Amino acid sequence: ESSGDDNDNENTKYIFRQLALANNRMKGTLVRELHLLSDLQSLNLVGNILSGTIPSTVLLMKELEEVLLMNNAFSGMNPFFLIDSTFNTTSVFFPKLTKIGLGTNFITGQIPSGIGHAMPNMEEFNIGQNFFASTVPSELGLMTNLRDLTLSRNDLDGTIPEELFGLTNLKRLVLEDNDLSGTLSANIGRLKNLTTLDVGRCKLSGQIPSELGDLPSIRRILLHRNQFNGVMPTEVCDDVSPNGTLRHLQADCAGKPALVTCSCCHVCCSPNKCPRPPPPSGGSGKGGKPPPPPGGQVPGGSPPPLPPPPGSSGTGSNPQPPPGS
Repeated sequence: ESSGDDNDNENTKYIFRQLALANNRMKGTLVRELHLLSDLQSLNLVGNILSGTIPSTVLLMKELEEVLLMNNAFSGMNPFFLIDSTFNTTSVFFPKLTKIGLGTNFITGQIPSGIGHAMPNMEEFNIGQNFFASTVPSELGLMTNLRDLTLSRNDLDGTIPEELFGLTNLKRLVLEDNDLSGTLSANIGRLKNLTTLDVGRCKLSGQIPSELGDLPSIRRILLHRNQFNGVMPTEVCDDVSPNGTLRHLQADCAGKPALVTCSCCHVCCSPNKCPRPPPPSGGSGKGGKPPPPPGGQVPGGSPPPLPPPPGSSGTGSNPQPPPGS
């Protein structure tokens, strides 16, 4: 947009509301002066080869509604690490921000506990396939508009906070391939809009809650490569298509003896082997975490190649983050 007299270039003010340069194989870094685009509402740089750190000056961009930086080679500390050190109960860093997409990069650091206060109107939060190392903050439960929460394939530990089960607008909960432990709460049955639940490849234990059968919209449940035991609840099996909505159910029901007895699962895994699943639900269409960048470093030198195309298999391992990050 522009304002002023079009015949007088000196008086013309250009207002940038969108910066959309996705899938252009661009290389380079983001400049700190990005925040000077103070009216910017949408930043979409998905699917390039951008590297370096994401400047913390994005915290100054109060008009931002979406930040989409997935499938790049960004590394270093996540741009929201300042939230906890500067946050107070009257602060809202991003009152308009509804979408964050940082998935499939090399970003390190913690998920700040103040993020739920700072971004209260969040609808989609995707940081999957990075190197975040912390617990899952209970304050994420303050994002009451959240529809998609993707934290998969990081180094998160601790238990799944009960507060997440109060996010009644949630449609996708993807926590796969982390070090999460404890049980899966019966309060999962409160998420009546949930279509996808993926907690595979964690360290969850105990029995599978029968409340998973109380989800009227559920289509995918992935529970494999955990330490669940017992029998798949009848309430869950009753929800399997064609009688119900559940189209894919995956658990540890293979091996001798199997950890879980399941007569209705679509895919049965064992502790050491799991059949190739359908495309993952982590939001990036990739299998496994991103491979380490060439030479072990992202900053400087040649940037890593683009992530593999959808449907390709990955290692499913937990590679170390780039040195110095």
